[in-house]
Amino acid sequence: VLLARQLATVDRLTNGRLIAGFAVGRRREDYELVGLDFADRGRLLEDVVAVVRRCAAGKPFEFTGATRRWHSDAPVGLLPRSTDGPPLLIGGQADRALRRAVAIGDGYLGGATSGPAHAIAASRRLTELHDEAGTPDRPFMRVTNLFVQLGADATAAAEAFLTNPIGTGPYKGDSFKENDQVIY
Repeated sequence: VLLARQLATVDRLTNGRLIAGFAVGRRREDYELVGLDFADRGRLLEDVVAVVRRCAAGKPFEFTGATRRWHSDAPVGLLPRSTDGPPLLIGGQADRALRRAVAIGDGYLGGATSGPAHAIAASRRLTELHDEAGTPDRPFMRVTNLFVQLGADATAAAEAFLTNPIGTGPYKGDSFKENDQVIY
C-alpha cells in the first residue's frame, strides 16, 4: 500500500508520465533479509502488482493473494493521474517472467545484462504469448536496457559491468563480435 501511495505521488508530480518497472530479482539474500521466502518471489510480485492496481482504483478493497492479504476500509490516499494508475512493466529473463509480463503487466522490461540475443528472443516470445492470450491488439510496451560504452576502454568497461552490474557478483552474459567490437 505504501508503494501504491508513492507511485501515485510520483505519477501526479510527473503529470501522468510515470512508468514503473517491477521484477523479482535474483538475490536470495535480499529476501532473507526481510524474512520472505525466495521461492515465493514470483507470487509475491503478482500480489504486489494486484494491490497496486486496486489502490489506484481509489476504492476500499480486500485482497487475498498467494502470499499476502491486504484490506482497506477506505481509499488509500492520493490517486494517480491516470484512471488505471501508471503503466506497470514486468521484468525478468525466464519464460515464467515473460508469461507474467503478458498476464499482469502493461509491458516488459528487459535487463541490461541480458544482451541483444535475449532481447530479440524475448520480443519474439512476448509476441507469441500475447497472441496466445488473445490480446494481440492490447497496448503492450517493450523496454530493453542495453549497456553502451564508447572509447578505447569500451570492452573492459562492458566486461566489468557484466561481471558485477550492481555489486551482486559475477554474471555470465552473452556477447558477440561485430567489426572487432565486443557487443553485450
